[in-house]
Amino acid sequence: SLDSLWFPTKGRSAVVSYTWADRSIGASTDFDQAFSRGSFAFSRGRNTALLNYELGYSFDDAAPVERTYRLGGFSRLSGLVPNQLFGRHLAMFSLAGYRQLADYQLVTLYSGFTLEAGNVWETIDDIGIDDLQYAASVFFGADTPIGPVYLALGHIDSGDTALYFYVGNPFRVSRFD
Repeated sequence: SLDSLWFPTKGRSAVVSYTWADRSIGASTDFDQAFSRGSFAFSRGRNTALLNYELGYSFDDAAPVERTYRLGGFSRLSGLVPNQLFGRHLAMFSLAGYRQLADYQLVTLYSGFTLEAGNVWETIDDIGIDDLQYAASVFFGADTPIGPVYLALGHIDSGDTALYFYVGNPFRVSRFD
């Protein structure tokens, strides 16, 4: 029920998926994965908060490398390059806050920030809240006829910093879309 794919001001969305692969039906390997992603948007005046989560789990740590979860890039542990981290298990939480600066006939301008916590792990035994990574970004965005445009600066607690320029929606970077 999000009112916008690019800069929602109200509503929510959720995706839940389960993947089962078995050699007996032609898969190259046996594995099972569960994935969930959600977003919740609410506003007051020109200010919006967008809460996001992603959780991914590979049963028996058996997913092949091409089915690993990936993190990195704007709003997905900002400060890292896109898809820099990969693993068979995923937890990612973010808060994006943004303000509508101006609303022209074809373009609406925003400024905002993200706060992010997450990581990927190779095995179930590796998963721990103590190795979550924390990141933040500031951004300017525009909702345009060709889609959203973002200019962002991100930093992660490991010390890496990155500058991003996106045309398209980086908040929904997922192979499950």
